[in-house]
This record gives sequence, structure tokens and C-alpha cells, in this order.
Amino acid sequence: MSTNTLINCEEKDLIWVPKKFAKAYARAKSEEKQLEILEEILSKQKRDIKQDLENLDYDVTQFKASILRYKKAFKEVYEENAKQVYALWEEIEKTKPSQAQFINQLKNDLKPIMDEVKLLSEFMKNVNTYYLEKFLALINSVVSCDNETKEFILKVIEFSLQKDKEK
Repeated sequence: MSTNTLINCEEKDLIWVPKKFAKAYARAKSEEKQLEILEEILSKQKRDIKQDLENLDYDVTQFKASILRYKKAFKEVYEENAKQVYALWEEIEKTKPSQAQFINQLKNDLKPIMDEVKLLSEFMKNVNTYYLEKFLALINSVVSCDNETKEFILKVIEFSLQKDKEK
């Protein structure tokens, strides 16, 4: 059940009041007594509103204080992290010359190897690989033969080598 009750006044105006005031208002015999009860209700409402405003002011003050604490803590964390980042950055800056020197040394060390690779690459462009590829294909064919065929090919090669020696 609701904590507030509707009061039906003579002029048919409805108002919301706490139950204890509604009962007192209903029991009041005179208009004067009813006015006292209404003034008491309004006075209590004023006190409640005033207390709510004071509580709200207190809450706002607490909120502002906590915001200031968070702001201060955030600033401290930021400053500490900024110091660490700057220190790290300075360390990196210190290593830059040695890194550049290392890279240059590495380039100088690899230059002869790169020159040799270029020479080999140029040489391989001029090599005729046609007969080499045919020879590898022939070997692949021999490998895939059965044993009897392999023995026959071996005898033919041996015979051919003996003929070449006799010449």
C-alpha cells in the first residue's frame, strides 16, 4: 500500500500527504486545525527540501573532491610514465650512432659476398643448361626402370667405356 494518501477536501481538490497527516487532517474538526496540519506538512516539506539541498551540496562537494583526487593521481601517473618514456627515448637516441655504424660495417662486410653472387649470377646466365637438363632427365628415367632394365643399361655403358679405352 502507498505511503501517501489522497485527501478529498470540500472543494474536491485532491492533495498528496503522508498517511499520519492524512489521518490527523481527517480527524480535525475545525478549519483552523486543518490549516495547522497543512502548515505543519508544508513546514516538514520545506525542512525535507532544505535537507535534500544540503545533502546535494555535500554530495557535490564530495564529487568535486574525488574528481580532484583522480585528477591528481592521473597527473602523477602521467608524469611518472612520461619520465620513463623520455628516459627510454634518450637511451634509444644514444644507440642510434652505434646502430648506424653497425649497419655500415655490415654493408661493408657483405659487399664482397654480394659481388660474388652477382658474378655467379652473370656466369649462370651464360651457361647452357640444355644438356644438363637432358642428362638429369635421363638419370631420372633410369632410376624409374626395373632392375633387369637397369642391369642391361649398366652393361651397355660398361661395354661403351671398354670400347673407348681400346681406342
